[in-house]
Amino acid sequence: MSTQTLDRTTVNGFTGALEEMAWAEERRYLASLARVRVEGCIRTIDQLIEELELMNLSNSKKVPTEWQPKLDNLVPVLPFDYSEQLHAGVSTVRLMDQLFTIQGHLLDLKIGRSQEMAVADAAIEEEMTAWAPIRN
Repeated sequence: MSTQTLDRTTVNGFTGALEEMAWAEERRYLASLARVRVEGCIRTIDQLIEELELMNLSNSKKVPTEWQPKLDNLVPVLPFDYSEQLHAGVSTVRLMDQLFTIQGHLLDLKIGRSQEMAVADAAIEEEMTAWAPIRN
């Protein structure tokens, strides 16, 4: 078959293959953007936790009110809905717990663990904790 006599099926096949390649490239690009977003959030939370740990070690038990803009800027960039409010003025330990929870969700996203799996694991862990005193 010469290039001048390509039939409609062959042309449609080439077009379909090119479209599929373009879609695959777009999916790869969007996945890389999501990965960068998750990794950026993890780094930000790591920095916040480190600062909170230092505060806690230096006997600063409350998060300074100056932190509120940092916390307000964090929640909207998270790649999932986070319904709890992050507040300055609470204990450093409470805010660290909240940030560790957020970071756990981010790490689940990074490794591709589904939300359903995380909920199931949490339920199993809760059940095991409930049975722990009975076994001892």
